[in-house]
Amino acid sequence: MRPPPAREESWSADPDGFVEIYQGSDTSFKVARLVPGRDYAFRVRGFNSIGAGAFSPEAIFSTQPSVPAQPEAPQMVAQTATSVTLRWEAPHSGGAEITEYVLEIDDGEGGAFAMVYTGPEMICEIQQLRAGFTYRCRVLAVNEVGRSTFSIPADVRTGRAEPFKPTPPVISCRGPTSLTLAWDPPEDDGGAEVEEYRVEIWHPRGGGWRVAYVGPARACSVTNLQPGQSYRVRVQAANQVGLSEWSGELRAMTSASAPDSLEPPVLGDSHQTAVLVQWAPPRHDGGSAVAGYRLEMGEGGGRSESFGRGRTVYSGLDTAVWVKELQPGCAYSFRIQTWNKLGSSPWTPPVVFHTLPGNPSSPGPPTLAPSAAITMTSTQLPLVWEPPAANGAPVLSYCLQMCMPVLSGHDTWRGERAPRPALADSSSSTDLAETARSSSDAFKPPGSKTAPPSETASVGTGSVDEDTAFDPGSFSEGGDGDGLLGSPGEDGISRKGLAGRASEWGAREELRFEDVEVCAGAAATVGGLMPHTLYAFRVRATNTVGSSEFSPVSYLLTASAEPEAPPPPTVVETGPDHVHLRWEKPARDNGESVESYSLEIERRSSNRTASSSASPVGVRPSKQRGARMVGIGGSTAAAVAAASKGEELWEEVYSGNVRECLVDTLDPGRPYRFRVRAWNAVGGSPPSASVQVRTDPAAPGAPPPPSFSAVTPTTVRVRWTPPEEDNGAPVRSYKLGADDGLGGAFRQVYEGSALKHTAARLVPGRTYLFRVQAISELGASAPSAPASVSLPRAPPRAPLAPVAKSANTSALVLVWEAPESEEEEERFSSRTGFTLQLEERGTFKTIYEGEEPSFEAKNLAPGTVYRFRVRSNGPPDMDPGPWSPTAALATDALLDVAAPRAHKSPSRLQNQLRTRLHVLHQEADRWQGLPMRRAVASLCVALVLIAAFLQWG
Repeated sequence: MRPPPAREESWSADPDGFVEIYQGSDTSFKVARLVPGRDYAFRVRGFNSIGAGAFSPEAIFSTQPSVPAQPEAPQMVAQTATSVTLRWEAPHSGGAEITEYVLEIDDGEGGAFAMVYTGPEMICEIQQLRAGFTYRCRVLAVNEVGRSTFSIPADVRTGRAEPFKPTPPVISCRGPTSLTLAWDPPEDDGGAEVEEYRVEIWHPRGGGWRVAYVGPARACSVTNLQPGQSYRVRVQAANQVGLSEWSGELRAMTSASAPDSLEPPVLGDSHQTAVLVQWAPPRHDGGSAVAGYRLEMGEGGGRSESFGRGRTVYSGLDTAVWVKELQPGCAYSFRIQTWNKLGSSPWTPPVVFHTLPGNPSSPGPPTLAPSAAITMTSTQLPLVWEPPAANGAPVLSYCLQMCMPVLSGHDTWRGERAPRPALADSSSSTDLAETARSSSDAFKPPGSKTAPPSETASVGTGSVDEDTAFDPGSFSEGGDGDGLLGSPGEDGISRKGLAGRASEWGAREELRFEDVEVCAGAAATVGGLMPHTLYAFRVRATNTVGSSEFSPVSYLLTASAEPEAPPPPTVVETGPDHVHLRWEKPARDNGESVESYSLEIERRSSNRTASSSASPVGVRPSKQRGARMVGIGGSTAAAVAAASKGEELWEEVYSGNVRECLVDTLDPGRPYRFRVRAWNAVGGSPPSASVQVRTDPAAPGAPPPPSFSAVTPTTVRVRWTPPEEDNGAPVRSYKLGADDGLGGAFRQVYEGSALKHTAARLVPGRTYLFRVQAISELGASAPSAPASVSLPRAPPRAPLAPVAKSANTSALVLVWEAPESEEEEERFSSRTGFTLQLEERGTFKTIYEGEEPSFEAKNLAPGTVYRFRVRSNGPPDMDPGPWSPTAALATDALLDVAAPRAHKSPSRLQNQLRTRLHVLHQEADRWQGLPMRRAVASLCVALVLIAAFLQWG
């Protein structure tokens, strides 16, 4: 049968598309799994003991159509808050065309389905839905046979919308200054949960509507109301989509109460031991006259708890009072309340009044800021300190001082090791290193001895006055970690540990402090420091009265940093393709030993980039860091920008711990610039000063292949350009070589300084190879790549000069011959005809064109010399060949003078002789030079005598 039954993949069809579905002795078979409404072709053949017979003619049978297959669940393609748009795919029709679809949807709450669409379209928009609800929908297909089963229901959800407005609020509790309200949620939340409610209240004394509450609860208390007043209240709901409409308004009234809270008291006047406190009556007495005021005083910063130890300093109806017997330069807090017969008002917030101020107390010692692990670097320290007691006047500024302790007989203290700190964005306010170098002997060149290693920036404190000496031994008092800002071995080193190391040097020198920062807050970032170096810090505070004493001295150790830049590399040896470099260690490793070095070579974007490699000399190369392009500052982005501008680029060619390197695979005779960087555990140093090295010159590079112009059958003009690289020695001359046009060996055809040469005496029709070499004082380059040029074949060769086969007085029969050779086909183009020209009045005119090598020139004058030339013609795309030599030919002359009676008539030979003499005379006129004319004249006289003898003799 054809096609096979459905849902079978193992059928093997023959070339006609038929598959075998049955083989047996029965004469009937039931075929199942057929598609409704489809045509099937069947054929049968018989078998006997000999073999199979021929197939019967095809029989066509059609299955009956059925209802459509079950559709796939509809898909939502668009949605709004009140509508969804559904689309579905057409199912199998069951053999009959689908006439319509039926779409049903439930009520969004899991109820019964209801039909919302029937028709032939496969897309439908369902409107008037509720926002944020999930609906189930299904679809079936209908054809002429019947209806399919419904599809699997699909869940679709409408978009969300604003909620409905809530119900008007109700009063659940009433007070003289507050109202407690409650309300119900909106009937519909718009498909998105209500996130908060907004309550507004209308104040009768002006101000309009004011927000009283915003939050998720459905109840709130509105405070700070006036007793016995009428208010209007409304509520609004909000979800992720937006705000609902306002609810209906509630009108409510508060009950009567005690007086309103007073405004905080104010300072009328101040002395060192007394202050004048004043206040204003309450804005609302709560419906009952004020009976009195009560003033309390506390000590401290004005916190409410300080009044637990406070005392009542006044009670009465006055609104001003002098509070005496106070301490100068101190802060006192005050609060006040009033009362009537219904009760007392709340206490006012405490206010702080100051007696006349004094100098501030001494601040705490500077310490590392809590964020030091993030913001500290090797050249800056973030410091904080405990603010002092201001003694009545706010601290206006702090003066931070710093010095580098100098130990007797030793250089400035610098540690040996410190871990790598995180980078910080804060910037220093003063370049302390430059300031100290120029103004203080405390900054000295680094020495050879170093202090013990520490894990992080180390901090120690000691009470050292401005004019006292630095005494390391004093750190030992109090044991390990006494006065330590940071735990020993983790965030710092102990006093005893630092002092013990310093005491080995026997140092005791005066500390010379300098101002480094004046700031308003109790924090500062000191920059411009030297890596892994000990610094001493102290601070004092200043207010409007004066300055405090200096704080105790803190000793801080900066973190390790990248090494200093090494000295520039030096050249050990050079060659045509290599450079041997050596360099020294940097002067300072800044707290971390140098682990490796990187050698960089400059590449310019305008230069030809040449690959180079490097290896340490005398040692096996260590594991190399990946090669990377570095621009100014080591940034890859900067290198890309520099390349686009033609600026310098630096490429790493070596990385290792050996301080010498052989850089090879360089170009001869070219200048190169090198620089070196040192690396430790913190990072890489700035690059050293660069050094320029030129490789030794060598023979020039091979020139580019030559080019050709002005090509003729036997010549060609060859041009070439200088080599791209002369390798340090200028090119002086060139050698041009060519083969024989048959693939033979090259032979030199030119040597000189020119950049072109015309090669001649070439064989037409051949293909020649040319190559060129550049020569300098150091030798010849390799030959360039050969370039080929094919010469065209030459035009046909010139025939021999035409001759007169016969002549009379008015005509000449001309003939000519063309030379032939074995090379004719190879070197010359084929001959297709001839062109014959006659000279008339100094101009040649064509009198014949044809294939025959002969022509009869007629209508000529008797006894006249004519000049002829002939050439061979080639194919139409080829130029004609050269002209033959010019031939001067004469017609026979007529004799008009009668002969004497006593003699014979002139013979024909005599007439021809006269003609020849006339021709010779005309030719003689053409020649230049007197001797030749005389020779021709003598010959003519001889010929005349001979003619006379023949006539009369």
